[in-house]
Order: sequence, then structure tokens, then C-alpha cells
Amino acid sequence: MIISVNQAAYLGDYRLQLWFDNGESGEVDLQDLIFKYPAAEPLRDKSLFQQFSLDEWSTVVWECGFDVSPETLYERATGKQVDWLAAPPKLVTDFAGLLADSPNFNGDPLILQQQMRS
Repeated sequence: MIISVNQAAYLGDYRLQLWFDNGESGEVDLQDLIFKYPAAEPLRDKSLFQQFSLDEWSTVVWECGFDVSPETLYERATGKQVDWLAAPPKLVTDFAGLLADSPNFNGDPLILQQQMRS
């Protein structure tokens, strides 16, 4: 399922109220992201944080170039995981399995699969 943000409203501090295209809504607090990433440093000024918009990909964006994906916002607002992000693509898993079965491979196939997923 592809998630889109239909609407967003500033609530105060670093919090937003979000409405998604599937009818769900929720509140997110983005303070941890604002203080984690250097690109978001200008947004520590709350007057700049509240000047966000939604771009053509329904991503919450700011003038400084920082953005938060709709999937991340959905997971934070609802506590639900986006299906297509939860499972690794079958092709990657199959490729890792084939490589692990190779006579020249000396590693742990589970570690290989985890590395290929990230």
C-alpha cells in the first residue's frame, strides 16, 4: 500500500497533525529527527519548523531541504508498519540464497541476507 499525506497542520513545538489518503490520521512529534540530522538544524527554530508544505510526492518538506517521507510519518502517527517496507523484496532474498549456496561463499547466509536488505 502506498501512503500519501493529504493534509498536515502544525500543533506546536515539533508536532504535526496528519491526515492520510486511507482515511487514517494521527499526531507526530518530530523533535528527535530535528535534533538528529544536520540538514534539519534550521528547523530547531520553531518559527521555521512550522513553515512546512507538502510536495508533489505528499512528503512534508521545509525550505532548508529537510523532508520526512509519508511512510515514516504514517508509521509514527499510527504505530502501524507500511506493508511494502516490512518485507525484503523476494529477488534480494533469492539472490542472497543463491550466493550463499555457491561453493566459493564462506560467510553466514543470514548475515548476507540482512546486509543485502539494508
